[in-house]
Amino acid sequence: MDLNYVDNSDLYEKLLSLDFDRRLALEDEPVREVPVASRIEAKGIGLLLLPGYSPFEVRAVAECLEAANAQAPKPRYRVRHHAWDGTERNDLPDPDGCDCLILFGGTERGAGHPAISLLRRHYRHGGRIAAVSSGVLALVRAGLLDGRRCAVHWRQMDAARELSDTIALSMRMVEVDGRCLTAAGGVAALDLALTLIAQDFGTGAAQSVAEVFCRQFAEPAGHQPVSIRNRIGTLNRHLIAATKVMAENMETKLSRHDIADAAGVSVRQLERLFQKYLGTSPLQFYKDMRLRKARQLLRESGLSITEIAIRTGHISPSHFAHSYRKHYGVKPSRER
Repeated sequence: MDLNYVDNSDLYEKLLSLDFDRRLALEDEPVREVPVASRIEAKGIGLLLLPGYSPFEVRAVAECLEAANAQAPKPRYRVRHHAWDGTERNDLPDPDGCDCLILFGGTERGAGHPAISLLRRHYRHGGRIAAVSSGVLALVRAGLLDGRRCAVHWRQMDAARELSDTIALSMRMVEVDGRCLTAAGGVAALDLALTLIAQDFGTGAAQSVAEVFCRQFAEPAGHQPVSIRNRIGTLNRHLIAATKVMAENMETKLSRHDIADAAGVSVRQLERLFQKYLGTSPLQFYKDMRLRKARQLLRESGLSITEIAIRTGHISPSHFAHSYRKHYGVKPSRER
């Protein structure tokens, strides 16, 4: 059923300027009908720029939201930049006009910074808050992410652990936990904007915008593409040995005991190391590694889906298809 909105504003402006008799005549005029799509109000997005922010990340978010506007009959977003220059001058917005506030950059002033106070107030009143790269650390420092899962850049993992022991660190590009969104940084800023578009206008709209940037939108977002040693952020020989044996045994799936033996530790110690440094279990990390390899083969090789399922340790093509779709949100056949 096509519901339409009746806009009488122009008519009543004319009525107010006419005498009573002419008003009675004009009240019988047919009214203009405005389709629902054309009266959707644009969502306000506030970009909070603190010292140390990345111009690239800010521009990535702004460009993505501008692309979303270009693909709709009327603008979907109103984007405002608000910079903090380090002085006591408050150049921050009134959160009442924003649907989401996104923090870029960080500060040692922590919870006392006006931007953090603004984010806390905005969230308390039902708004969404988001942060990119070092902005995530600023939210962690202020306690706004306590008990939540958040995406943290691999270079900032150790700093995040030092700031809080109640957050669940993630190596994904983007994490969504309720009304809190976090992005690791770099091109993950683009994924953050796409996630906002998907929340507001659906995955179809997000994918359409993603294609403008030659990117594919997926929920949940993928993992940060970083080498094992950099991802671990340490020279821990046990973890390096464990991940090495996983990478060498994609087709024949190893058990936890096999991996622990290769790493020279107990199963319990192996579990602790993976949780401490990678925020996941050994078997989940192994599964993610095999699925990433499968995705690479789907996109870059001519192997059949059955062959790829076998090469990545899946017991059958149907099991592979189920795991792949659950992880990436699309069927393996859609990647070709």
